[in-house]
Amino acid sequence: LVSADPKIRFYAGIPLINRRGHGVGTLCVIDRVPRELSSSQIANLRHLADVVLALFEGRTDRHQLAERQRALLESEERLRTLIDASPALISYIDRNERYLLVNQTYERWFGKTRESILGTRMEDLIGPEAYGRAKAPFQRALRGEAVTFENFALGLDGRHVQAHFVPDRGKDGVRGVF
Repeated sequence: LVSADPKIRFYAGIPLINRRGHGVGTLCVIDRVPRELSSSQIANLRHLADVVLALFEGRTDRHQLAERQRALLESEERLRTLIDASPALISYIDRNERYLLVNQTYERWFGKTRESILGTRMEDLIGPEAYGRAKAPFQRALRGEAVTFENFALGLDGRHVQAHFVPDRGKDGVRGVF
């Protein structure tokens, strides 16, 4: 490359070291004319190397994120299958008393589609009488206590149920109730 074409007379390179400490290549500039880089040109070359590394690592990160998303979707599908196969009423209600998850048993029990239940407030789905009996136990669950209680007049047939409210704890406290 020096004595034959392209007859390189100048080379400046910056190694590309990823965040794991592995060398993945070199970013270089070459010319057929002898040169010396100024300190600002060297700084610019280092900055460009950082940009190239960020692009490489961003691509790797995107692939890893896509794989994690695929695994998460598969896990969610398995969980949904398990929840829907249960004859028990299974739901998740957020701190604002809105349904974010319900199983197929909810659909049959209340005679509504899942889509029409999701986002509905608890009182609007179960009615004011049943809600009156469920409100205090739900509030206890939001404070972190697992609560079991009996309720009736739920669903199309006004059936009696034994309910279990289980708090969903996160790093900032209870996020909702199963």
